[in-house]
Amino acid sequence: MSLVRVKRPADTIAEAIAALNEQVLHTVSRRRIEQREIVRVEVALKPFDTLAWISSQREGTKYYWRDWETGADFAGIGAIDSVAVNTPDDLHHLEARMTDSAESALRWFGGLPFDSERAASGGIGPGRFVLPGIEVESTRDAAKISCNIALHDSRLYSRLACLGDIDPYLRDGSDIRVSGHYRESTSPEMWHATIDRVLASITAGNISKLVPARQRIIPLNMPLNPWQALERLREQGGAVSLFGFQIEDGRTFIGASPERLFTRRGNSIRTEAIAGTIARGTSRDEDTRLADKLMQSSKDRREHDLVVDYLQQSLDPVTESLVVDKTSVLVLPRLQHLRTSVSGTLCEKVSDADLLAALHPTPAVAGSPRDRAVQLIREIEPFDRGWYAGPIGWVSREASEFAVGIRSVLVTGNQLVLTAGAGIVEGSDPRAEWEETEQKFQSTMDVILP
Repeated sequence: MSLVRVKRPADTIAEAIAALNEQVLHTVSRRRIEQREIVRVEVALKPFDTLAWISSQREGTKYYWRDWETGADFAGIGAIDSVAVNTPDDLHHLEARMTDSAESALRWFGGLPFDSERAASGGIGPGRFVLPGIEVESTRDAAKISCNIALHDSRLYSRLACLGDIDPYLRDGSDIRVSGHYRESTSPEMWHATIDRVLASITAGNISKLVPARQRIIPLNMPLNPWQALERLREQGGAVSLFGFQIEDGRTFIGASPERLFTRRGNSIRTEAIAGTIARGTSRDEDTRLADKLMQSSKDRREHDLVVDYLQQSLDPVTESLVVDKTSVLVLPRLQHLRTSVSGTLCEKVSDADLLAALHPTPAVAGSPRDRAVQLIREIEPFDRGWYAGPIGWVSREASEFAVGIRSVLVTGNQLVLTAGAGIVEGSDPRAEWEETEQKFQSTMDVILP
């Protein structure tokens, strides 16, 4: 890969786009791009609202990611490279393209389905990772807009011609509302029967935990702009990873996940266990009381400890050292969760594909033991989870980030598809677990609709 940087930074997005267009056309006209070569042209500019920019773009394929710890966010449009990734092992095909000579700035964005055996039957479709044609990155202190050029990218010039500034008129969505009755995948009676079956399996010693899910399909009176919905999720704040992936036919998967699957920087890895849930209170004192109740709940601590133990056992073979922090309460705008952070140093030659294979799916979204839990979920859930609870994020040669695709919504024109799960362990109450999934549905709906 070759990298071309415009030396003089731009003051506005419009100036940066003009400079990018000029430099791309100059680069293409002056040099011969080899068959497998990617040329990247970058223009620096002042920090700006990346999410507002991606919402304004007319391109049918879009990607967005925001890391809550650093405040950095990335957005891309178009795709000059796409790799099918339905299983962790498939990620090796992508890693093979990241040769030693590849520029570390290249990021492939995408996601995997929760269950590859059901991945083609619904949702946003099979797993994939793409290298954007146009990418923007903005941090607290700096920003840049980049164009990745490949010989086979026949849409380069049309994409550059359509590249636009932020359009403030795209933000209003106040007339959108629920239209008609929503459809449920699971009735209360079906849910109670399912939980009774799971509890019987736990009593028999077949499994120790299962996370069954419900799905709700909600009709709207008009199409929802998913990027505006994601902007409202961002405004809620909290320790969440924001993501959005839109494909050509208009399906968009967005979310604000509180659960990091893992973050890799070089040979350092961080992950976390998030399991055990309770509502927020109406005051600080009530929040504290509910948080204390969560910390003292034997059912929630048992559910949480299963995830912590799983992370330790899964990472021990691929790490030289591992540190497990004390369990605390993660406070989100509408819910509270038990949370334990885990960090370590990876053994030599451990890849992102290896980490995905070791960690996904965790007991927080599947159950324990993992293989038995996934098989039971196939038997009891009458729908395809798609990317819900799957690994969502980006990969590069030097780093990668993955969140678990929960607190998410699939937007398909005039329709929303919401999925929510609850962890079932010994002592779980079907009515309480139904109410937990209701809270998760409602907390999402309260935010994404204006």
